[in-house]
Amino acid sequence: MTIKSHSSRDSRNPRDFNDPRNKPQERSERTERPERSEWASRRSERPEWSNRDRSERAPRPDWAVRGEQRRPRDRFENGDRPRPQRGAGLIAELRELDRDLIKMIARRSRMLTRLPNAGTSDHERELRTSWEENAAAVSRDPKLIRQIFALLQEVEVAPADMEQPSAFNLAPARKTLAVDLPAPASDRLPRVRMVLAASGAAECTLHGVPLNGPVMECLKGLNQVGARLRWEEDGRILCQGGEPVSGYNKSILDKVVHVGDDPFNLYLMLFQMVTRPARLKIIGESGLKFVDLAPIRHFLPLLGARLTSVVPGQEGLPARLESSAMLPSEVAVPAELPADALEALLVATAGWERDVTVDLSGHAEGRSIVSKVLPILQSAGIKASLTDTEGALSLHVVPGKAQFPDDLLPGINVVAAATLLAMPAFVGGRVKLSGHWEATGDARSGDVVKGLFSKLGVNLSVADGEVSASFGEGVAEGEALPSPNPVDDLTDLPSALLPLGLALSLIPAVRAKGGAMPKLPESVDKILVESFLNQLGLSCEDGRLVSIEPSTTPWASPTVQWALALSLAAFLRPNIKLSNPGIVTNYLPVYWNIYNTLPTPSMARKGHEEEAAPVASSRPARRRVLASHTPESEMPDEIVYPDED
Repeated sequence: MTIKSHSSRDSRNPRDFNDPRNKPQERSERTERPERSEWASRRSERPEWSNRDRSERAPRPDWAVRGEQRRPRDRFENGDRPRPQRGAGLIAELRELDRDLIKMIARRSRMLTRLPNAGTSDHERELRTSWEENAAAVSRDPKLIRQIFALLQEVEVAPADMEQPSAFNLAPARKTLAVDLPAPASDRLPRVRMVLAASGAAECTLHGVPLNGPVMECLKGLNQVGARLRWEEDGRILCQGGEPVSGYNKSILDKVVHVGDDPFNLYLMLFQMVTRPARLKIIGESGLKFVDLAPIRHFLPLLGARLTSVVPGQEGLPARLESSAMLPSEVAVPAELPADALEALLVATAGWERDVTVDLSGHAEGRSIVSKVLPILQSAGIKASLTDTEGALSLHVVPGKAQFPDDLLPGINVVAAATLLAMPAFVGGRVKLSGHWEATGDARSGDVVKGLFSKLGVNLSVADGEVSASFGEGVAEGEALPSPNPVDDLTDLPSALLPLGLALSLIPAVRAKGGAMPKLPESVDKILVESFLNQLGLSCEDGRLVSIEPSTTPWASPTVQWALALSLAAFLRPNIKLSNPGIVTNYLPVYWNIYNTLPTPSMARKGHEEEAAPVASSRPARRRVLASHTPESEMPDEIVYPDED
């Protein structure tokens, strides 16, 4: 539609037929037309739709009916974008189209905020229904359609006057390392112990706990369902007894429980709640909207519980849990149950009302999971015994109240420790970490790290209370550091260690500007891997790594493991930009302090004035919680926060 404006030179009202200026004027004698060309005489008749009544035409837009002032039209809004120059190809057109899509997504996000009671479930339900109806015509994957809609709802456009944090520049000192630090403490083992303590209302103190995001979310989630936990700034978790959070007589009805953004926290909470008569709603942050809960949903009826999705057709959160607490004495674990969910289930058996035997024979990772959980249960005084024969694997647990000794070791964060231990492979030197590797309760991950370092030729030593790694110790000063041995197969690495393994395997290729691409698991995101390679100036073509111009676009890491791997890659190509360093800070608060003070780092936190600048650029991405995902009507009825006195 074209809107004509009337200037001061023509002030007539086009609807006033009494105005003489609006009367028909006699036409002047026309000049003789030139002869029509032959093709013009054969033109087709006007299409039928052009002769229809005006009333049948499309209605005027809302803004025209309301008489609102029309907003300035985007230069290329109506599709009149100039075509790319000849030879530019489809790539140029697609790039232009992507830019248009980004503008439209930003506009949509702004419009969402202008809705009455922005972000309410009624609006979201109406928009989702319309989206699925329209999108069904272009996609055969309804799950993908729902995920795209959920992501669109997540987008938040920062105000124009808001100061945008600059990308974090990764430029570590490329000098021979001399690192001697306490090993990063595990955040997984303390969460398991908190659950065991809350399950039996044990009074104890957990020492050396990293107060990162996953730990604090787990602590607050347990307090929402009746636990009495509090933390101290020195890394102590105080379990103050009270009432157990598990048991048939501890019903929990009409509650809303927030579990944060970590799937392991979600599984821990789910299997704790099935031990109680429960009717509650479980919500979380954006990362848990896309977690596949279908295997959990199929398994829970065996435990007398049911999990239903709040959003039709969406597998993740929010979800409703209903539990009868009628637990069986024997349960067989299906093969499709996630490994983290299986670990949470075995931990929850300590709070059951009766002895239970868990059959793990049909689960591919049953043996590795039980090797982690069994020592934890036994160290807490829970009676548990393993039956491992040919073709049979089961764990028998006698529920009881957990009791932790005062000298209990916190354990090592395997991924974080492995990242620090891998640094000598890039610049040489030695890294020594004090801690008990065997206390992690994750023997499989520890063995995987040992095997990977052995293939690379990195010397890894595990002694009593100490683990160290060294590389290039025989190289004289001034000589070039050799590359580690090439690794051509990474398919056996677990997902948490795959980014680290890839960064290590790329060292020879970056230095030689090409080489063989190692084999990766089929489940890996190939687009993510290619983006990671581009940051290092590499691209994979027909199974070979070739040198390209390194990407200068700041990289947004999808997980903390990929962010840690990128920090190592910066040893090979300094000044890589990481747009979301806060993802590491939330997981390992002291990592950037160590990283920026190499080659002889310190874990001591800087003063407030010194740390002001990096903190501003290291803040995690802002999240809309109340506006779109957890409106006030869906917030927990009661959140009990620990005392801060």
